[in-house]
Amino acid sequence: MKGFYWGACLLLPAFVGGCSSYRPAVVSNRAISNPTVGWNGYSVQAPDGMTIFNPETVDLDSAHVSDFQRWYAEEDRRASAGWYIVYTERFLFESGDDYAIGFMSDTYGLTGGWASITSVQMQYFLQKLANHKKVAINDTQSFSEILDLNGQRALHVSGECRPYFRKNAVPLAYEGYFVVGKLREVFWIEGFGKMEFRDEMKAKVRQTVESLRLN
Repeated sequence: MKGFYWGACLLLPAFVGGCSSYRPAVVSNRAISNPTVGWNGYSVQAPDGMTIFNPETVDLDSAHVSDFQRWYAEEDRRASAGWYIVYTERFLFESGDDYAIGFMSDTYGLTGGWASITSVQMQYFLQKLANHKKVAINDTQSFSEILDLNGQRALHVSGECRPYFRKNAVPLAYEGYFVVGKLREVFWIEGFGKMEFRDEMKAKVRQTVESLRLN
């Protein structure tokens, strides 16, 4: 499960604004929370039976860090550097070698916040994002829908991740949600896994999404 792009496919050059002060999220058992993101913070729960990998608290050169974990940390750092993100944090929920779920919180330099964007603009933005994500995972026939989740606008994409330019590559099951926050923050919750574990992975992704709380 290495070599795939997990980054947030988002570009908002017209809305770049200033930065604020942020502190790292707190991880306690399966709970992750950060009161400095958004209006009054967020919290999310890792699914039962999954371990949490935090790239910011490990030595990536350590022999205990897998190649996939190292790639995940380094790839997201490269991706976030180019998307006008003023603060980002990434976590990886793992279930052995069967599947993994990436949880990503990004805050953008968006002057005026999401409140400055009309509902029509938001709908258009999410539709364009869906199309972009389908290209990123190389599955333009994947299912997508725009919906409300706990009062927040969200995008859901379900399909397969097929690596580009690889012969006889085995596709991975893909299940992703993009949730728009209350101020300038967004959340990506994306699962990648072996096809035979698709149903289990989808359930774990949805469990993660439903545990997300914005204060």
